[in-house]
Amino acid sequence: MISAFGIGVLYAATVFPILAPLPPSIAGQALSFQMLVRTFGNVLGISIGSSVITNVLADKLPQEYLDMVPGGTAGAYASIPLIRGLAEPLKMQVREAFAASLRVVWIVMIPFVRPRPSSQTLPTTACPSPTSCASSGPSSLSLVPH
Repeated sequence: MISAFGIGVLYAATVFPILAPLPPSIAGQALSFQMLVRTFGNVLGISIGSSVITNVLADKLPQEYLDMVPGGTAGAYASIPLIRGLAEPLKMQVREAFAASLRVVWIVMIPFVRPRPSSQTLPTTACPSPTSCASSGPSSLSLVPH
């Protein structure tokens, strides 16, 4: 429930910055493109992340644990609640395998993260110069009030 609230706020919060500088006649296309990019990013992140986790778990999970899990490595996600009841040496090995797989996911996903610009590199207005804003009409809006 809490994650659904957060995702809902995240979806709604991005609509206004996208639509603000655009004329209403292309609002539909702009929001459609936003949803396309968002959905493609979700699919890409989930498919890459699950592939990495599955491959690392196949290498790192002890065979004793894989024998207990129906489906082997593919069933490892569903067997996470079983880890709590394992005997101590096996329990630590399984936890380390899951931790190693998540570590590799983070490393693999680093190239997909866009770096944030520092505050010194942000423009103060949407127009490169005051004369270009004045000549382009009322649709040019300043990002920061003067």
